[in-house]
Amino acid sequence: MSSKKILLILGHPNSDSFCHSLAKSFSEGAESGQNEVKKIDLYKEKFNPVYDLKDDDKNIKNYQNLVTESDVLVFVYPTWWFRAPAIIEGWIDRVMTTPFAYTFKQIIGNFGRPVGKLNDKKAIIIQTYGSPRFATKLWFFNLPIRRIKRGCFNVLGFKSTKFYPFFRVPFVDNNKRLKMLNKVYKIGKKL
Repeated sequence: MSSKKILLILGHPNSDSFCHSLAKSFSEGAESGQNEVKKIDLYKEKFNPVYDLKDDDKNIKNYQNLVTESDVLVFVYPTWWFRAPAIIEGWIDRVMTTPFAYTFKQIIGNFGRPVGKLNDKKAIIIQTYGSPRFATKLWFFNLPIRRIKRGCFNVLGFKSTKFYPFFRVPFVDNNKRLKMLNKVYKIGKKL
């Protein structure tokens, strides 16, 4: 098994959060499997999620270079209002732009479809939820997972997108949390 280059994108404002613990556990597992992990803590870097067409930020080019160099992108974030936090969504909006991440294929007239250019990439999404699984799957039809997978990573051409949702995080005991941390450690190690 060859080593992988992993880019971990973390989107939680509290450095003592369970998301930070999950990111650390995943990274430790991946590194124990001889993989290289580069980490972007969006809040620590004070990343601006607002897309400004006039501002061609050199940091965006640096992020795009990190994406290019990576085999696997790992996103770790809480699910708020059944979506990723604005800082994660803004990072995707600002980094995964055309012509870097996709182009358009003309179909007819002004109508076209996006064609992803990141066909050699895989994505792993590690999400925390306050809600139970049944609420997300039954009432919201798994929307937080479907919209980012279909509307983003499939469009961008990713080879695969795997989701690891952790439900009811604020309400589970320490033993359950340790099992969650061990699970992401093993996911990282198996890459």
